[in-house]
Amino acid sequence: MAPPRRRASSLRTQAGLGALGLAILGVLIWRSNPREVWESLGEASAGAIGAAVLLNIPATLLRAARARRVLLCLGSAVPMRRMVPVQLAGQTLSWLTPAASGDLSRAWFWHRQDRVPLTDGVVTVLYERVYSLLLLAVVGAACLAPGAFGPVGSLITVAVVALAAMLPWLTATTAVGRATGRLVVGGVARLPGLRSRRAVVARSGRDLSTLFASRRLGAEFTLLTLGVLMVSGLQVLLLVDTLGASVGLGVAIAVYGLSQAGGSVSSLPFGIGVGDAIVVGLLTARGMSFDSATAVAVLLRATVTLPIAAAAVVVAPLLVWRAEIPAVEVQAVAVEIPRTAVDPAVAARSDAATPVAAR
Repeated sequence: MAPPRRRASSLRTQAGLGALGLAILGVLIWRSNPREVWESLGEASAGAIGAAVLLNIPATLLRAARARRVLLCLGSAVPMRRMVPVQLAGQTLSWLTPAASGDLSRAWFWHRQDRVPLTDGVVTVLYERVYSLLLLAVVGAACLAPGAFGPVGSLITVAVVALAAMLPWLTATTAVGRATGRLVVGGVARLPGLRSRRAVVARSGRDLSTLFASRRLGAEFTLLTLGVLMVSGLQVLLLVDTLGASVGLGVAIAVYGLSQAGGSVSSLPFGIGVGDAIVVGLLTARGMSFDSATAVAVLLRATVTLPIAAAAVVVAPLLVWRAEIPAVEVQAVAVEIPRTAVDPAVAARSDAATPVAAR
């Protein structure tokens, strides 16, 4: 447990970041006409808002299925009925913590409920965070290309998305990528608190590299992430449409992807302020009034952030008070990725292909 002084410092930091985010959001509202924003909110139809809220269900299922697929590659099968509550809790905690570090709580929940080795859980979360953040940013930016470059922009979008899907694989399988990975793992192993666990960090790094080297897993992860982006883009589209404006699905996906990526990088709780500013900036660039765009940002908080956080509050007690798993020492061991998931040539070269002694 962290010392009281450190916990107090962390709480003050979080409070300061939260205040900064609220200040940015306040500036957005101040720059608009609050009365007109309120009137725009009143024009939103209950049907559109309800549909946007319900779309959180397929989005959450897709995210849970995505994480489950990565865990399966590491040899752990967690049923979807337990993946979904953990996904809700982890997503909410990631919004509340700097650099989405609270998402690592999912590793603890998986270990507590399904005996998933903690190292496997952490590697799964890291794989998801790195790959999904890359896809959010790159796909979001690529979806703006058709509007900027006309018909050629569609080809640019397809090419950029394909490159983004291949980038982790290239990183894990090229000499430059492997060298970069070793440097990163070596730097992490020298961090305070991890110097005595260099072997753990190194083996986890090899596991992560092996996952990135799996072309099949990368393709499936990309498809599931694109599904999340499509559903979330539909949410933005519904909210824009109900306020009387019109944008294409590509722009809606860009609004969601770039605002989520920006909010994650900002380290502000819920990405508040930064994510909202990106939403407003992209929509006003597409012809929406500043007041209407601000209303869309507020509605996104009401239809996406609040329902998911509320669902997490409901399921959190079930996760926390579930029967304890007997305490066991989890050894950091490399895992064998099934050859159905990893290209045989890559698996043969990987130092991480060591079977788990006991699960």
